[in-house]
Amino acid sequence: MDTKLTPQEVHTLKRIRHVVEQTKPSQWTTGDEHTDDGQRHCFLGHMENHGLRSQWTKIESKLEEAQIEDKWKYPFDVTDVNDAQKGEHVAKMFRQKTPRGRCTAYLRKVFRFFGLEAR
Repeated sequence: MDTKLTPQEVHTLKRIRHVVEQTKPSQWTTGDEHTDDGQRHCFLGHMENHGLRSQWTKIESKLEEAQIEDKWKYPFDVTDVNDAQKGEHVAKMFRQKTPRGRCTAYLRKVFRFFGLEAR
């Protein structure tokens, strides 16, 4: 699998970043996606609400392939980052206090990995 993004995927990734940045912290946990215990809500719900979930899945598939090829060093997906709990390995890598903050930091790493500007 090619781990490079197509121009459409680059555009999608920028839209995803915009959605995350424009979602108010107080609105982050208001979505349709959550864990079985109903406590945590997810990045994926915001992607679904904006019609970006399937496109994100394609981008994340490229990250998974890159991880298999030892190019991407984060062995977890965005839901792991979103839902990280204190003491977990992912929480140690993304120390932001909120799920939105961790997802924003994760997206910056995704942008850098694909050679894109990561504000």
